[in-house]
Amino acid sequence: LYGIRTSLLIGIIATLVASVLGLGFGLAAGYAGGWTDAVIMRTVDILLSIPTMPILMILAGVWGKGLWQIVVTLSLFSWMGTARSVRSLVLSVRESQWIEGLKALGAKRSYILVRHLIPETAPIMLANLALGVPGAILSEAALAFFGLSDPRLISWGRMLHEAHSFGAFTEGAWWLLLPPGLGIVAVCLIFMDIGRYLEEQIDPRLSGEKKNA
Repeated sequence: LYGIRTSLLIGIIATLVASVLGLGFGLAAGYAGGWTDAVIMRTVDILLSIPTMPILMILAGVWGKGLWQIVVTLSLFSWMGTARSVRSLVLSVRESQWIEGLKALGAKRSYILVRHLIPETAPIMLANLALGVPGAILSEAALAFFGLSDPRLISWGRMLHEAHSFGAFTEGAWWLLLPPGLGIVAVCLIFMDIGRYLEEQIDPRLSGEKKNA
């Protein structure tokens, strides 16, 4: 129970930072278009093609094993999906009649972005936040299990690392393995269910497909 604090702190903060980065880049790519869109999307494609865990392990070893180093590292490699989702939404609405009407009335680009486009992306952001937290928690647990986290931080991944160091896996000491393992699984499933529910609220077709299945 004590280890949940670090896992949730890293998972939620890293996902929030990644979501803000994804929102900014997605809005810039979708609304500006042209070379801005091309540069941002090619960067997204390159980052998505890189195996994440080896890079996270290298950066954790180079930057250090502190809490905020892990948060920054996870954030830098978690914003691409949000950027793609936001860009797709902006591309679908930037040519709509009400946006063209705002432009005709003399509305500035910053006004359209802040007052209209950002609120339009709020449901997608909430769903991505809920779905991104499990990935951040699992990444933190993996880094901690490999000994790439601050040993002073008590987290579920660090508990599994210590259990492995004590020979719990070979000796079958399940009482050292099950509590942190089940904690990781439970929290990830909870956030995934929340994200799935939010996705269904955004797109009712998903709910219909689930009922038909």
